[in-house]
Amino acid sequence: MRKKLVSVVVVTRNRYQLLLRALESISTQEYAPIEVVLIDNQSSDPIQIQTDHFKNIKIHVHRTNRHLNSSEARNYGISFVSGEYVCFLDDDDYYLNNKISISAKYLERNQDVDMVYGNTLMLGKDGENLGLCSGIPNPTAVLLHRYVHLNSIMIRREVLNHVLFDENLTRCVDVDFTVRVVSNYKVFQIDRVFAVWNRDDRNDQITKSGWKSMARNWLLLCAKHQKLIRSDFRVSSYYYKKMAGLSLVNLQLLGFLIYSYCFIRFGWLEQILDMFIDS
Repeated sequence: MRKKLVSVVVVTRNRYQLLLRALESISTQEYAPIEVVLIDNQSSDPIQIQTDHFKNIKIHVHRTNRHLNSSEARNYGISFVSGEYVCFLDDDDYYLNNKISISAKYLERNQDVDMVYGNTLMLGKDGENLGLCSGIPNPTAVLLHRYVHLNSIMIRREVLNHVLFDENLTRCVDVDFTVRVVSNYKVFQIDRVFAVWNRDDRNDQITKSGWKSMARNWLLLCAKHQKLIRSDFRVSSYYYKKMAGLSLVNLQLLGFLIYSYCFIRFGWLEQILDMFIDS
């Protein structure tokens, strides 16, 4: 039986050596056919890949006309995919060689499942093991623990006709996307390590961007998923308490007032009072 084409969307910018490692991890997959939709997000030098070096995959390079945020760039990549199954890989991370074969086999055998994901190994600056991103496909748990990493997923292309990345977000992008998919589609966790997430604290990582960016994105995330956040005490406590605390530490009085208000407005204080009343 003919295997279905898998498309892997990779967005890159000025990380050529890391990109080669990422592409190598795709080319050594125990699966074929695979295409790579490589989005050159305005690298200083336009990306040129010696495609004959990666003989097991087809690489299609598309350079953006302007610098896009991470959500825009991934959506741009999605517009070029041809595969029935779609994966994503950050250019500074890499796959284990069984990632695509196991995921595709599961989707092929379970036609009612829309997305699968595995575990993601986190590595620190000196290669130290920082633990696994792993957990069941429960929307509130995903929102709280944020363990569904984009590197670990495989999704049916037709789902992406209805769910794309929120281009208003520049951080928390994977959390928002995966929560929406898990909330509205059938998703299955494969309890195997599929990918490596390098949390090596480099200055060019999105997670190193400033406090203002983090606060703005976290506020958008809270607004989008407020019903889900309010539905679970642990989630509401974590989201609003964290932001109020960070605001205070960073002398952001307005942020502190906003998130303290969220405690009251979105049920955090009400649930504390209910606990005392019930006791």
